[in-house]
Amino acid sequence: MYGIRGDNLSIATQMPAPRTYSVKGQTYTTKSGNEAKFYIKEGLASYYHLKFDGRKTASGDVYNSNNLLQHIKTLPINSYALVINLHNNRKVIVRINDRGPFSDKRLIDLSHGCGKRNWLNFPWHRAGKN
Repeated sequence: MYGIRGDNLSIATQMPAPRTYSVKGQTYTTKSGNEAKFYIKEGLASYYHLKFDGRKTASGDVYNSNNLLQHIKTLPINSYALVINLHNNRKVIVRINDRGPFSDKRLIDLSHGCGKRNWLNFPWHRAGKN
């Protein structure tokens, strides 16, 4: 997409079927590929803490905070999302590779890579520390 930054994107041949999972007594169902295409939500973003660097994510990948990654409850793993900072209109495309944040206050956790590259320039706060 012209004018939008992001890591190299790869095209999936097939979107995974929706699945249900539970965390802390709350049940979540992931969106189907068609539902995910039209998913628009406005909310608070935070960054995924650096202490998770090197740990496995829900996708099976090892988390690397330098990559452009996002953690969200219901979008399919390995799908991509366009994230827009509504304060400065900066945009970035991130890959969904984990689940969370499991807080009512935050919609998404982003990797430090999104902030380090100054593409979004968020006033970051630490996930789990609010």
